[in-house]
Amino acid sequence: MKITRLITSLTVMLLFSNVLTATNPPIEKAGNKANIMVEDLSKYIVLTEYQKAKIETWSKDYMVKIKNANKLVNREELVASKKAIIQEYKMSLDSILTNEQKTQRLVKQNERIEAVISKYRTKK
Repeated sequence: MKITRLITSLTVMLLFSNVLTATNPPIEKAGNKANIMVEDLSKYIVLTEYQKAKIETWSKDYMVKIKNANKLVNREELVASKKAIIQEYKMSLDSILTNEQKTQRLVKQNERIEAVISKYRTKK
């Protein structure tokens, strides 16, 4: 009797997990994050379709490089590697954006920095 309940319970759990997986298929994480990065940038900068496509490609590459950098054990190497990756990504963005778009991106970046600083100051 106990074995029958165990088998029934395991079967129900297996079917339930398959149903959940079918309704929520796994999402390609790097691609999804790249889309989010482009959407976030599009909230305050009007981008052309060409710019969106290029930035999405760079964002996917950026996510892969960051993921690989996170495997570094040495803290100094990790920080240096991430700084280089971020700098490369920013330079790529600047190469495709117009001067007005660059200004808008810089304004938004400064707003975010100020928000973090003010949040930090209020915690003290």
